[in-house]
Amino acid sequence: MRAPALRSLSVIATAVVLAGAVLTARPQDVRISVSNPADVVTQSIPKGTSALTGQVRDAASNTPVPGAIVTAIHGVRPIRALTDSQGRFTIAGLPKGSFHLMASRTGFSEGAYGQLRPSGPSLVIDLGDGEQLRDLVIHLWPQGVIAGTVVDELGEPVIGATVRSYRRSFAGGRLRLAAGPFDATDDRGVFRITGLDAGEYLVGLPMTSHAWPVSLEHHMVLGGEWPADLSNSSSGQILDLIGSGVQLGSGSSVVAQVSDQVLPPGTMSNGRFAKYLAQFFAGASIVPDATAITLAAGEERPGIGLTLRAEPTWNVSGTVTGLDTAVDDLVLRLSPAGATAIETAVAVTDFRGRFTFLGVPSGTYVIRALRLPRGASEQRMIVTTAVTPPGVKLPIPEAALPTGSLMWAEQAVTVDGADATAGPVALRAGARLRGRITFDGSTPRPAPEMFERMRITLSPADERTDGLVPDGIRGRGERDAQFATMGAPAGRYVVAVTGLPDGWSLGTVMFGGRDVSVEPFDLGGTDVGGVTIQLTDRPASIAGKVSLASGEPDPNASVIVFPVAAAKRVDRGASPRQLRSVRTDRTGMFRVDGLSPGQYFIAAVTDPFSDWQQPRYLEALVRVSTRVDLAVGESRQTSLQAVKIDVR
Repeated sequence: MRAPALRSLSVIATAVVLAGAVLTARPQDVRISVSNPADVVTQSIPKGTSALTGQVRDAASNTPVPGAIVTAIHGVRPIRALTDSQGRFTIAGLPKGSFHLMASRTGFSEGAYGQLRPSGPSLVIDLGDGEQLRDLVIHLWPQGVIAGTVVDELGEPVIGATVRSYRRSFAGGRLRLAAGPFDATDDRGVFRITGLDAGEYLVGLPMTSHAWPVSLEHHMVLGGEWPADLSNSSSGQILDLIGSGVQLGSGSSVVAQVSDQVLPPGTMSNGRFAKYLAQFFAGASIVPDATAITLAAGEERPGIGLTLRAEPTWNVSGTVTGLDTAVDDLVLRLSPAGATAIETAVAVTDFRGRFTFLGVPSGTYVIRALRLPRGASEQRMIVTTAVTPPGVKLPIPEAALPTGSLMWAEQAVTVDGADATAGPVALRAGARLRGRITFDGSTPRPAPEMFERMRITLSPADERTDGLVPDGIRGRGERDAQFATMGAPAGRYVVAVTGLPDGWSLGTVMFGGRDVSVEPFDLGGTDVGGVTIQLTDRPASIAGKVSLASGEPDPNASVIVFPVAAAKRVDRGASPRQLRSVRTDRTGMFRVDGLSPGQYFIAAVTDPFSDWQQPRYLEALVRVSTRVDLAVGESRQTSLQAVKIDVR
């Protein structure tokens, strides 16, 4: 029996939803729901004669993990099994093909075959016809806990406060925050946040105040329809708050609610409405001043103390104007200047476009708003438990772009010991990017319908645009090999292209004489044309072998590729094309495809840092890296030996 053939694969979000009972290797009836077309079909999994057998282990203690769900994914065909009391699993009756093997269990970070760290690169298993692969090991990392107390200025426990965690990570050389698990304090003011993967976290109470027109509350109480602008917003939580807010006074036109379930302390001696300031560990009221908590796998970190303090706050009012666009029920966010990750206040406009932010401490802020055109949030999705039905090709075409304009607004405002007026806040139409798709190579040109499967994304390349459109602005190709994006707010972007036709890779995205798939460009307030996406069948790549000091192949190394120029490692979008990490296979071989031409450093590491795109980690890697200059369409070979880098 030969050992499994393996290929590198980065763990990414899988467009497959696993549903229903645990699947075994027996043929199953499955249901697939495709929104476009909206047919539901039933089909059995093709039965084969191959099998995968192995064990799931705790990465920290190397002990078996019973009751874990192991999932073998073949294309979009997930097949699942449950580990026994010794963490063992067998998935039999598999057809020939390539499989991604994953495992999950409550209390652990999800793992995959070949992973060396949570969310790190894994390996694909190439399974032959009738092949029985044994002794496969999948590691799961135990999740950690952060615990502590919340008290007020008098040292009394704050009961029912929602303490939140935010995972810190680096992408494109820039720090990003992602909301994580949370917990409410008990009658002692104690909180205990569980389910935390290893990594760096900020912990605190953002104390974001919400305000909406009384007319909206009356509308909802009478059974009115929830406004679409709020439904598509991350501030949809306002729906849960309506009816439980704090009425500010008989003459007030707005209703307020402070999040995190902490009632405001009332009024202060000067008669001003008081509010507890946002509080992050340790003693910070804004995110840039917060102290990160580094959590190892399975670690419990107690003793995190948070003390709330009240200060007088002020109101910020204004009016939104929007050309011919309706300005009612628009969500506006108020964030400290230079710290857009967590809002200080959220407000909703009334039918005249008027708004009021409540409970705003003195400081400098930025007001931001985004109104998507109707249909912009609709996605074509596949929900499957096993196999794609006949006649359905994947990926299915991207949804057509909405015909309406994306509208956005951004305005600075200063609060200095008094109520402030911001305005008028002008909604502006976003600018679209348009162009054509060309081909460089001898591979037959794709069928016209394949262009509709291409996804073109404007990825924010600085904090300002990320604060407005953190997920980017989508676009798609058309049958005539043209493409367009939705409108985007003015700012800096890079262009990402995915869903490429078989046999083709991204070459360049040329605009203004430079490749904007790797170099950010400034988008103004008017539509831009003349952009050229060039696909190639000769992608630039770096391949080679990683060996141990003994000369034997190293199957447990990670290979990192990054630009020589430090400036090209920062603000290049959420998934920079020139920053890559792959795993070696069982023979120590690796390959990095789809690189753009340029000057690179490449290094192999034995213990990859979870935030390897962090600038200080890459700077440490420079000293042990090999330089590779890559020309258009060039494939380079190199030999490496893995090193251990410690940046703590």
